[in-house]
Amino acid sequence: MEVVQPFEVEVLSLRILAESGLKESEWAQARFDQFNLIEGKCLAAMSHGRLYQKRVKNAFDKKVRSRKFS
Repeated sequence: MEVVQPFEVEVLSLRILAESGLKESEWAQARFDQFNLIEGKCLAAMSHGRLYQKRVKNAFDKKVRSRKFS
């Protein structure tokens, strides 16, 4: 199961940037930076999810008593 974390990152389209007067290289660098930000947030969310699942598992395992049947 993958972690899905909602967050907002403003990714401007090429048309909007053309109207604002940015150069294509600046636009490409801004897109690259925003995609790296998205990837970093996704990795942080997955890490947080795994940590939470481990804590829940450990709390559950404390209550389990092992039994042997013959």
